[in-house]
Amino acid sequence: MTSLFITATGTNVGKTHTTLQLIEVLASKGLKVGVYKPIETGVTHTAPDATILLKACQKVNENFKDLNPLDITAYTFALPAAP
Repeated sequence: MTSLFITATGTNVGKTHTTLQLIEVLASKGLKVGVYKPIETGVTHTAPDATILLKACQKVNENFKDLNPLDITAYTFALPAAP
């Protein structure tokens, strides 16, 4: 199993976009792809990025079909911040 950890030093810099592209490309090459977003900031009600990532992963990995965004996000915070 190979893992990738996507990070950046700012918000709205393309982490989710890049991850979506990786999900699509890696799955198209026959790799089994999963996604986990350990922290999402800027969350007021639901985790929007986790929702987007989960939907993309559900299209390529049946093991994710019964999950919801909270299953792939450990922590959510209202303050929009980056590591």
